Amino acid sequence: MSTRLLRSGLCGSLAAVLVMATVAHGDAVAQPKPASTAKGAAGASSGKSGASAPSSKGATSAAGTSSAAATTATPVAPEAPKDDADAWFAKGAAAQEAGRSAEAEELFLKVWAVKKAWDVAANLGLAQVNLGKHVEAAEHLTYALRWFPVSEPAATKAVLERRLAAAKAEVGTLQVTVSVEGAQVKVNGVAKGASPIEGEVFVAPGAVTIEVEKDGYEAVRRTLDVAKGGSETASLVLVPKVAPERSKVPAFVIGGVGLAGVALGAGLLVASRDKYDATQKIADDIRAQKKSCVGGAGNFDPRCTSVADDGRTVNVLRDAAIVSFAVAGVAAAGVTLYLLWPAAKPGIGAVRMTVTATDTSAGIVARGRF
Repeated sequence: MSTRLLRSGLCGSLAAVLVMATVAHGDAVAQPKPASTAKGAAGASSGKSGASAPSSKGATSAAGTSSAAATTATPVAPEAPKDDADAWFAKGAAAQEAGRSAEAEELFLKVWAVKKAWDVAANLGLAQVNLGKHVEAAEHLTYALRWFPVSEPAATKAVLERRLAAAKAEVGTLQVTVSVEGAQVKVNGVAKGASPIEGEVFVAPGAVTIEVEKDGYEAVRRTLDVAKGGSETASLVLVPKVAPERSKVPAFVIGGVGLAGVALGAGLLVASRDKYDATQKIADDIRAQKKSCVGGAGNFDPRCTSVADDGRTVNVLRDAAIVSFAVAGVAAAGVTLYLLWPAAKPGIGAVRMTVTATDTSAGIVARGRF
């Protein structure tokens, strides 16, 4: 069996229209000799040339019997390629005709990177068949047949179908289904896109590893054996991640701080009141005895100094009590916020609460990703 790959128009700029000539099981697909200019090509194809997405139209003819010999015109590069893709395609066609399939594949891959067309895929797939790259060949030939124009000869399509069948006989075929859309699917480490995965996935025979990931779901990894020429179906179900149960320890800690603040504030308030009452009693006694707290006065009472000091102490104790109660209130709010705040979603950091207090202020600092 020999397979020769010829070329069809690309991007509307290649003048000559050449198609595959394959001798396989006695079948032949031949192509009339192409013209060397766009005008000539149009004449050779009954005055028609142009593109039908995702390829450009070519003119072909099929041999009438299985004994007919395959004839192929020598590829002619366009006189003035409009871009690099045209030049790569022309060189690839020439390399394929000369039996240099590796060189042809390299050139067709360059074209494929910039233009996804059925004829590019067909040429590339046939080059890969010759190289024994059956997985890649199956992928590209499948694409070519999927977008095969109805205007192209049935004989050309039959050639592609036979070569695809031969490639599929050397590989395994997978049908991958995922329970949710938008999940990223990898087969043997190669990204296959987001679910749902359309069509077949071709793999080398043997152990095949399928990995599926999506934010908010547990990743799934499955390995199965796929026989040469066999077909397997892999159905993967993604389960939503469950947020870990929130620890009650922070609530207990913050609550303990709040209780301590209440207890300390109450103690300081009682001490402040007691000190105030004692100081007030001394001050009343000084006034009752007609004494004075004015420095240098003849009736100055020495107890006035202690009254002044005790007054400052009362203010300090009262302010400290206020701060303690403020801390207790903030702690209570923190416990409430911590317990009622929605649980952290998978992939989002939990909120961390920190109580802060100084002699002039108190508060809670929340840290985390929202």
